[in-house]
Amino acid sequence: VTPIAAHTLAVRPLVVPATYHIVIEPIAGWADDLLVSFDGQTGTTLAPGESVDVRRADHRVCLIRLGGDGFFSRMRQKLHWGDLSDREAVG
Repeated sequence: VTPIAAHTLAVRPLVVPATYHIVIEPIAGWADDLLVSFDGQTGTTLAPGESVDVRRADHRVCLIRLGGDGFFSRMRQKLHWGDLSDREAVG
């Protein structure tokens, strides 16, 4: 669960176990509605009495497949992570 502007010290991302069931709803009397956004998409509002249930899906989804190479190997190949060839030798 990552709040908007999670880079600030007051609002941090939250990692919860896959077994958790999270309910998001406006706090009564605090605001007329609550703006929620999922996966960076256009937001929608929740009025008092409405809620969103967040829980683990019954099936898995493969979002990325790296093949035989691991993640860091692919980053070294594509982004040259850890590549020191452009630095001058010290000594």
